[in-house]
Amino acid sequence: MSQKNPIRVKTKLFEKVFSTPDGQKVLRMLMAENNFIGTTFDGDPYLSAFYEGKRSVVASIIQRSVTARTDPDFYINAALTAQQESRDG
Repeated sequence: MSQKNPIRVKTKLFEKVFSTPDGQKVLRMLMAENNFIGTTFDGDPYLSAFYEGKRSVVASIIQRSVTARTDPDFYINAALTAQQESRDG
């Protein structure tokens, strides 16, 4: 009986969800709402840690998504699109 690698199973799930157009839109929203491209620094070290924690969740999703690994312009394009979408509402 063969056992599935749990890490590979999780990676496949991330790839499946975030490679779709809706998944890409959700990822862009997460990037915009959690300041993925910008700074997480705040004068209060506790707030800085909180903001960095939010940003690191988005980084983990991107790390596991196939689109981010195969398209080097993904981060720039997604950040620009996320900024525009957050302005448009």
